[in-house]
Amino acid sequence: MRKSLLALAMVLAAGPSLADQISFADLPPSLRNCTGSGSGCLVIRNSSFDNGAMSAFAMLSGGQQSWLLRYDINGNSTDSVGAHLWMRVSSSYDLLQAMQPVTLYLDEVQGMSSRWMLPDNILELSMTSEALLAGSAHGEATLLGPSSGNMTPPAPVLLASPGFSSGATLNLLYLFFADDNGIATLHFDSSDTRSLLFSQFDRGPFGGGPVVTFTQSYFSTPVPLPAAWGLFVGSMTLLGALRRRGAASRRS
Repeated sequence: MRKSLLALAMVLAAGPSLADQISFADLPPSLRNCTGSGSGCLVIRNSSFDNGAMSAFAMLSGGQQSWLLRYDINGNSTDSVGAHLWMRVSSSYDLLQAMQPVTLYLDEVQGMSSRWMLPDNILELSMTSEALLAGSAHGEATLLGPSSGNMTPPAPVLLASPGFSSGATLNLLYLFFADDNGIATLHFDSSDTRSLLFSQFDRGPFGGGPVVTFTQSYFSTPVPLPAAWGLFVGSMTLLGALRRRGAASRRS
């Protein structure tokens, strides 16, 4: 475990950051069981990237590294202004796999539901490798055919009639994945100017009336912050704590 934590600390030193803190109570409730004693899941409480709109926290679960991303939701969003939308992505993906998992945690976002995306606190999405590398994915379903696009929902879509359609869009804001010999590796992108994080829609003739579209959209706006000195300090602090823990263990 100590070697894994040291490796994780080195990952923390890889990108721009301003140190941020997170407490156990700040985590989405659906993730708190993962971080309990003996659970095998660990969240590093100092962020390695923070641009004022998104903070990234390194995770270690089952020996696999991933990132927990906390996005601030701004005033252009459908609801839950001042809350967060959380996302979990892997540190790396095997591009030989056709579909890649991305998880959304909606504990702080109220009222999110559509026929394409049934209401739930945890949404396990799948996007194509091409969409992962592009940093953006979308999907749409109709009653007359399979889902189209490059992202699929966690369960089959239940539509009311042939005139209905439903879909969603997900942008990997402030992230990009680079193809490194068939492995997509995560990097942070402070220059990302997009604001739409996630949206979903239902379109159809509701109640026998004209075709209308109901959309829920969630936005996050970047705030420019100074560069990476905060990350360096935070990473060195983490490494120092790990060394002190190791020294204490040897003395005992």
